[in-house]
Amino acid sequence: MLEIAKEKNRTLENVEYLHTSLESLTQSIPAITADTIIVLGDVLSYVDDVTKAMDILSQISKSGTVLIGSVDGYYRGLKEIIFAGAFDAIKTLERFRKIQVGNPDLTEESLISRVFKPSDLTELLESKGFVLEKIAGIEVFGPYEDRHLSRYMNEILDVELKYSRDPNILGMAEHLFFFARRRW
Repeated sequence: MLEIAKEKNRTLENVEYLHTSLESLTQSIPAITADTIIVLGDVLSYVDDVTKAMDILSQISKSGTVLIGSVDGYYRGLKEIIFAGAFDAIKTLERFRKIQVGNPDLTEESLISRVFKPSDLTELLESKGFVLEKIAGIEVFGPYEDRHLSRYMNEILDVELKYSRDPNILGMAEHLFFFARRRW
């Protein structure tokens, strides 16, 4: 993936590509500051220690640094637990904010995901010096797995876009997309 990114962005200047975990980023390059940090792909949901990861993002940012990212949504995880009838997992979800992603009976690629309510995300960002400026849900009403729905994808997209920023329901989304800025 790094090679593809380098090829696609070969005209950009002052960009460094690294293959490292977020938690060990400052060990790879100890004196770095960034104008923009992108943590898409639910990076903060899959790091081992989200507090340490946010400490590092704070360390490499400066006043005004833009942080763009996404995290897995809490309520979608709760919905999946209920639909699976795995009610014993609700206490673990409530206590640790973590769920198992993928079915270990069907695949070896089962992961543990940290899930976020919009308020959890706001609190985490603010505790590390970031102000949440925008938040939106991605796949608020899905999943859209039924084949008969495929003919309505334009309408579905219109509805998703219309409601993706509605603070009353965006927390139901599978993913929360956010834009934050470092305040100090």
